[in-house]
Amino acid sequence: MRILTFALFLAVSTNMCYAQQLPVGWTKPPSNMTGQEFRQKDPNHFLVVKGDFDGDGVQDRALLLINQHTQRLGLFVCLAMATRCDWHRLELMDIAFLDVMGIAKVKPGEYETACGKGYWECDKDEPKNLKTKLDAVEFFKEESASSVYVYKSAEAQVHLSRHQRLRHASALSSVAIRRLHSKPLLPVNE
Repeated sequence: MRILTFALFLAVSTNMCYAQQLPVGWTKPPSNMTGQEFRQKDPNHFLVVKGDFDGDGVQDRALLLINQHTQRLGLFVCLAMATRCDWHRLELMDIAFLDVMGIAKVKPGEYETACGKGYWECDKDEPKNLKTKLDAVEFFKEESASSVYVYKSAEAQVHLSRHQRLRHASALSSVAIRRLHSKPLLPVNE
């Protein structure tokens, strides 16, 4: 009974800790800023994604956050640690983009890219397929292009690979990657 009580306390306190530990100066967007029609298609309004992004068996989170002071929108990933989030900012743009930007979970699997589907000829560094072994984060502009961030760890440096793709409104799972390049996952120091 004590073990169950302790486990429950730990789970609840960890979730509370995450809610309180957003990066300094950043907040979740208020509901009056997130009423766009496309957001109604997702229970989290395409603002929060949970998944095991780093393969440690613990649920991590990706969030779209705003900074009212700087009028910026940011895509952040919280890699869950024992008592805190290891925050990483992946994207930063004007807050006005909140009207059209969202995030979604990409499950492990193999996805055909746009050039792989024949929309154009693949460049020499452009893959025909994207293979993900872990959950990934899709950062998209509604009914337009998107990027997929896949966690990679190499030589004690943390990286997310950013894959450009086209987003089709009618099929969230369709993948059309435009380019492939590595982008470092940087800690938040703000």
